[in-house]
Amino acid sequence: VQRYGEYVDEWEVWNEPHHQSITVESYAAFLIRTAEAVRSKQPEARILAMSNAGVGRDFTDKVLAVLEAEGKLDLVSEVTYHPYSKNPESVYKSVLGMRADVVERAGHITLRQGENGCPSQRSTKALGNYDWSELSQAKWALRRLLGDLGRDIPSSYFSIIDMHYAEDGINRKGLLFSNDDQTVGYEKQAYRAVQHLTAIFDDTLQRIEEYPYDQTGTRHLSVFGYRHKTTAQQVVTVWFDTATPVDTNVCTPVSFTFSRGRFSDPVYVDLRTGAVRAIPGDQWNASGEGCSFTDIPVYDSPILIAERSRVLPKE
Repeated sequence: VQRYGEYVDEWEVWNEPHHQSITVESYAAFLIRTAEAVRSKQPEARILAMSNAGVGRDFTDKVLAVLEAEGKLDLVSEVTYHPYSKNPESVYKSVLGMRADVVERAGHITLRQGENGCPSQRSTKALGNYDWSELSQAKWALRRLLGDLGRDIPSSYFSIIDMHYAEDGINRKGLLFSNDDQTVGYEKQAYRAVQHLTAIFDDTLQRIEEYPYDQTGTRHLSVFGYRHKTTAQQVVTVWFDTATPVDTNVCTPVSFTFSRGRFSDPVYVDLRTGAVRAIPGDQWNASGEGCSFTDIPVYDSPILIAERSRVLPKE
């Protein structure tokens, strides 16, 4: 802290302790000692605790119980976790349960997704024993990042480039492909997909807490609504969320009614490819009851229904 405190004010204490069979009691003691040492040099420092392998709901609650008993909960600012799962949405029940546990013990502590990514082929490390492709990786990355955003969870993508490990090969989770000599080979599909996402979802958009909708069909969807902070123009994210991303792009037409939808010139965006197209006038309608859309192509990668000026630069 003395060395880097001029540049850093967030400190995460240990990586995946319970993945390494470190006990609750040992980690809690280490966390307290470390956090107090950091705060002695930097009183306003934010301390990130747990760094769980997976979600780690039980481990987190037990560690916080120790801190609570010792009157040390104020040392922790955030709980971090690494929710590796083939289907990105399958972990949210546990994540939201952990958030409820944490809030019950200490309302000031928030959650952060601190490490998560998906390989672009079979490789070493987490999720590496599955037949991923660059297509399914791109879908997975968008679903994880937007699934976190839609639940108000600060999020990161791991990692920018493939990683070479001396002991067991290459971890192909990178957005960039790494050559054998560790130089950049090329941009994977996921690189462009994440670039499209970050070009739209910046701090000018805020989530609409309640965004009810009706849909045709029975396949479960993830749907989140956002509005621009000054113009109130809307962006809605939609994708099928019940399965691991697949290696095809077959779309299913779905009709929606968004009771809080407010659009004047909506467009359809495939966030993975960056393609934007107009929604014909006979496929949507605005009324006092919101907005309805007919036969919108949906698949297992996020699409947007967005006000045109939110996603296209002015000509």
